[in-house]
Amino acid sequence: MTIQSAIRETYTPCFDWVIEATGCQATALTYGVVWRYAQMSDARCHASCSRLAAQLAWSRQSVMRHLRRLLDIGLIVCANPGAPGVTRHYLPVSQEEWTARRQAPEGPPSKAGVAPSKVASRGEAVHTRAASAASPRVAPDPAPAQKHTVLSAAPAPRSEGVTVDDTPCHLLSQGPVPDADTRTTSRNTRKHKGTAQRRDPRILLLRKLTGRLPPAVLQAQVLSALGPEPDTERLAECYRAWCARGYNPMNYAWLFDWYTAGRIPAAPARGPATLTLDATPESFARWHAYQQAIQQGESPDEARRRLDL
Repeated sequence: MTIQSAIRETYTPCFDWVIEATGCQATALTYGVVWRYAQMSDARCHASCSRLAAQLAWSRQSVMRHLRRLLDIGLIVCANPGAPGVTRHYLPVSQEEWTARRQAPEGPPSKAGVAPSKVASRGEAVHTRAASAASPRVAPDPAPAQKHTVLSAAPAPRSEGVTVDDTPCHLLSQGPVPDADTRTTSRNTRKHKGTAQRRDPRILLLRKLTGRLPPAVLQAQVLSALGPEPDTERLAECYRAWCARGYNPMNYAWLFDWYTAGRIPAAPARGPATLTLDATPESFARWHAYQQAIQQGESPDEARRRLDL
């Protein structure tokens, strides 16, 4: 069984020597997924950065950062670094070749380019799939020959940051920034007066009493119930009585029914009446007689009237 047939799609190896070389397990996993795709076709990883990110369940930016680190260290080599608008092809470097390159003295770069002769393998020291033995079915790259030159494994020099002296921002003279004109913007809410009904003095009076404006769908009905000159005292009495009985203050039935009718209806009886007499033996006897009368089926109102409660 060949290595290519033994590798599954969802298998991503993580080499110990890559972890020791990079000091990061995430970078080693990125090398492992590049190595896995390299076993599938001509010893190169043709997968896009988005596909690699989907395989690792990472973001595309994270995969690009780890690929750049692998390129700087020399664990992978880009086969088409200068080709614009195409997917980059990466060749993983084996442990022996990477160690030999690090131990070899640095010399002038070769003009013909270096083709990797080994591909990393976890169980074997020498990989049988070499870059020079690529499948003949692969069409030749129409890019120029100089674009096929493989970058050397030596880390590329990093660009230095721009110093403060190169950008004399402190010498630039800029006048004061004028204040923005917010007269026509929606952020200046003080300019919005609302509709004519919301500015009506009767609606403002109701808002002062209840602490809220009535809904827009009820404003016409509220104005009709208030009349041209509402009675402030009677309006306050109806609202306080409504709230004292535990009714919903958002319900305007106190205005439509009580205020319009001109009277506040009596509160409905809620259960047995409470004992309001003095704590005397006579009052306790009357209260006990009241409880017995209710248990025998007598009406509570009739029992209170008979016992003078």
